[in-house]
Amino acid sequence: MAKKHEVRQGETLLQLAYEGGFDSWKTVWKHEANAELRELRKDPQTLLPGDEVVIPRKKVEPRESCPVDKVHRFRLTRPRAWLNLRMLDESGEPIVGARYELTVEGEVHEGKTDADGELSVEVCPNAHEGNLVLWPDEAAPAFEAPVHIGHLDPASAQSGMLARLMNLGWDWNSDSHDQTGGPSAVPWEDLRYVLGGRDAAVALIERVRLLGDDGPGIMMRA
Repeated sequence: MAKKHEVRQGETLLQLAYEGGFDSWKTVWKHEANAELRELRKDPQTLLPGDEVVIPRKKVEPRESCPVDKVHRFRLTRPRAWLNLRMLDESGEPIVGARYELTVEGEVHEGKTDADGELSVEVCPNAHEGNLVLWPDEAAPAFEAPVHIGHLDPASAQSGMLARLMNLGWDWNSDSHDQTGGPSAVPWEDLRYVLGGRDAAVALIERVRLLGDDGPGIMMRA
């Protein structure tokens, strides 16, 4: 029998499918009982805490009959996940060829960012926490930040919009800009990138104004 699950912070459809023993997150996403959720959330991996996901009953695979005097090989298909990050400098340019050390749930990944400033590592589908150390220049101090996997809320939510802006370098908790949310304090190019237009950016300012001094203190989300 299918069951309803209320999404908690940090959960993704990929994680729920993996923990439910499904071969693919699409089995859960395309279930007829999740039609309303599909209409509400266009990205199945970016859910909002409180969303309801119907997890179908997993079909029992047929048993295989095999001779006991031979060796048999079986292949188990499970969901796979990659964590993709893009590193930009203060001017918005990609940080190319920078050495990094990314630790996810105790597993260490090392390498260098590519020509677009990106790095990609395979992680467990239900990984939640990580830590990134980046050396933009071997002669400069390392940059270090926590990575909260799956914690990015949908862009339609205020928390999701603010998190995206902070990922682009807009520090809500900084004293360097007008906390009232005036137009002079807002990086318009970043807002257009996140929201897709000036009107939406103006609407965000009005919504941010309501937060007072309690903006979310998130350094990095993936």
